[in-house]
Amino acid sequence: MKRDMDLIRKLLIRLESIKNEDQAMAPLTVEGYTKDQIGYHKYLLVDAGFAAGYDVTHDSSFIVQFELSHLTWDGQEFLAAARDETRWIKARKMGEAVGGVGVTVLKQVLVKLALEQLG
Repeated sequence: MKRDMDLIRKLLIRLESIKNEDQAMAPLTVEGYTKDQIGYHKYLLVDAGFAAGYDVTHDSSFIVQFELSHLTWDGQEFLAAARDETRWIKARKMGEAVGGVGVTVLKQVLVKLALEQLG
């Protein structure tokens, strides 16, 4: 399954908005995405160090499934840079113009754009 940075961002925003620990363990849904897509991207968030969570993959599942408990420091930092919709779209377009970029470069572009906004 291909990584979808828009889904990564949406999951970070949703996880940040959850106030109650019991809700954090409830399934996170994002309109337009399947349970498998969301489960795999939650795994990617844990693997990247953006969120804490645990594996809930069943033997009958073909796609890894994770549940998330909270954002990590790195997840908070990435989301702080990516939260602004205009900045996010601009950074994604810049990355696409060069054939795509990884999360590290994307974060650097977002931070650079944020610094430019600060003047």
